[in-house]
Amino acid sequence: MNNKKIKEIIVTREPTLPGIIFKDRFIDELGLSISLAAKYLGVHRLTLSKFISGQSVCTPEMASRIAQATGTNSAFWVNLQAAHDTWKANQIENEVTTFPVCATA
Repeated sequence: MNNKKIKEIIVTREPTLPGIIFKDRFIDELGLSISLAAKYLGVHRLTLSKFISGQSVCTPEMASRIAQATGTNSAFWVNLQAAHDTWKANQIENEVTTFPVCATA
């Protein structure tokens, strides 16, 4: 597969939500219940449940809690969320007109 094909796959595939990655890589692999994982993170069970099901986003606070609990970096989790948010935003065709000064540049 050439580099152009790889780039197209990366750009067109929706990035995985950080909550799903957290569930797959930590909660499931460690055999933790949602309640126990929430206790470790210091959040309500419902908060964690919404996060791992993709119903809520990864806030900087949640990223910090996950990073502390897992030995990872909070920027990693925030960047996963930003990648997903950016991808979603780029899927929407907005009615935007280019600024005149930018059109000639």
